[in-house]
Amino acid sequence: MRKLQEQQRQQQMRQLAGSIIQPSVTPGTPAQFAEESDGNVMIGQMPTAARTSMQIDPQRLAALAALSDNPLAALKTVSEIVPGLRQAGLTTGGPMQMDNPFDIYVTDQTLPQNLRNVAQQYSRSFANGTLPPDKVDERIRQIGESAQRAATNAESMKLREQQMKQSLELAKSQQEMTRILGEGQQALAQQGLELRQEQFAEQQRVRQEKQSEELAKRDDAKSQLDTTLRQMKRNYDTLLQEGAIVSTEASTMENIGARASVSGTGRAVGAAVGSKAEQQRQTIEQTRPLLLNLIKNATGMSAQQMNSNAEMQLYLNAATNPTLGYEANLEAMANLDRLFGTGEIAKDIEKQLQSSKARTGRSKW
Repeated sequence: MRKLQEQQRQQQMRQLAGSIIQPSVTPGTPAQFAEESDGNVMIGQMPTAARTSMQIDPQRLAALAALSDNPLAALKTVSEIVPGLRQAGLTTGGPMQMDNPFDIYVTDQTLPQNLRNVAQQYSRSFANGTLPPDKVDERIRQIGESAQRAATNAESMKLREQQMKQSLELAKSQQEMTRILGEGQQALAQQGLELRQEQFAEQQRVRQEKQSEELAKRDDAKSQLDTTLRQMKRNYDTLLQEGAIVSTEASTMENIGARASVSGTGRAVGAAVGSKAEQQRQTIEQTRPLLLNLIKNATGMSAQQMNSNAEMQLYLNAATNPTLGYEANLEAMANLDRLFGTGEIAKDIEKQLQSSKARTGRSKW
């Protein structure tokens, strides 16, 4: 659109430029004759030939100026040269014919309204003949200078407006950038908080999983401890059935025989002949490392803590020593189960010791 308007403006300027200078024809005059008193005819005036000259149309010149890139500056220049052209007789109509030179300012929409009002007053004065010819050029010069100042002021104001607009846009841009940065910082802070919360939640989850695994491991160790103690109980019941362990419910002779079988010589003979009683004793003694490991897993104690736990060592030694009495072994196993197992074996042992009598060759289990 802008390119089309520029092309149209240039075309109008070319058309006006070709019509600014126009030929002016001054017709010739024939010879005039006068008759003398003596009857002779004499030429009173010599004939003149027609003359053609070139003259400039000031209105078209002003119109061309109005189409220029800087109309106000061009009109000022026109206002300065037109008076000289008129005086030289180079404008259309000759020096005596003057078009209204103020009309171009009246119709120029680029001029401020107050300047166009002044030009309109001069135009009326010029048309009415109340503006002396010697004042016309002065008024045109004044309007041209005022138009130039107006153009300069307009450019300055436009420049100030552009600068103010740029300043406002810059301030707005800075505010927007500040807002974006603030939002970005808030977003980063929020993301950091969320990340820390996720990390904390993950740590809690891992910790809970470890605790759950540890609890499950301990529960499993307690169950295995119960199973192991129950198997040891069967071993001791077998010894009781074989009469190979001292019991408070056995007779004196039975206890003497049982004591003899657990002596060094008795165990050596039993091992040599492969007695069932000696096999049970060896199985019980070999269970000690397994019980230690199960207690460690069931409690989470370290090896040093287990070594320093005198109560546990006492019960462990008693439970895995088949040279002690039957009831003493059962009491030690019950204590181990109460401290480190599920407590079920302890309940059964306590019930047996309180409600029934162990008899030789018979077990309530």
